[in-house]
Amino acid sequence: MPGTNYVLTGEMTENGKVIVQGALSVFVSEFGFDISVREHVEGRMFRGKTVIVQPFNPRMFLGPAVKCGYQITMQGNRIGHYTNGPLGHPGDGEFQNYYVLTASISGKYRNEGLDIEIAVTTGRGWEVCYSAKEESEDKFDPLAVTVRFLVPKDRLKEFLGLNDNNIKYFMADLDEIA
Repeated sequence: MPGTNYVLTGEMTENGKVIVQGALSVFVSEFGFDISVREHVEGRMFRGKTVIVQPFNPRMFLGPAVKCGYQITMQGNRIGHYTNGPLGHPGDGEFQNYYVLTASISGKYRNEGLDIEIAVTTGRGWEVCYSAKEESEDKFDPLAVTVRFLVPKDRLKEFLGLNDNNIKYFMADLDEIA
């Protein structure tokens, strides 16, 4: 899926316990349909815990959100996904999987840029091993996962999809409130 990957500073918690603090890979799909966040490790293949929420569009943080902030809460049977894996040997394809049932997305601007928080709750999780073509029943307890990250001021143009003309007006509005 085409999109843009950002390496941003933040943290991820699982049931209130910090599991990642520092660099996060934040991937926003090209058409703004979803966002995925995981720990960023330079030069290492994808591995670890990833939260995906849909729908998501960076432009939700424009308009009145510049001055007032933005918050939306959603619920459904599959509005995202939370995965952990691959576990063990990467070639085995073992993953723990959870469907996201509720998501709250909020953002607020400050001098340094845009603070975003995504908080999700999941249903019960299951395990899958793609190489063995095995899938377990629901065996893991539901989770509460929160990610927080800062989109720095110098990355807002790209993140929000602004052009050279409208970034000037946006930054003037931002300077008024910050």
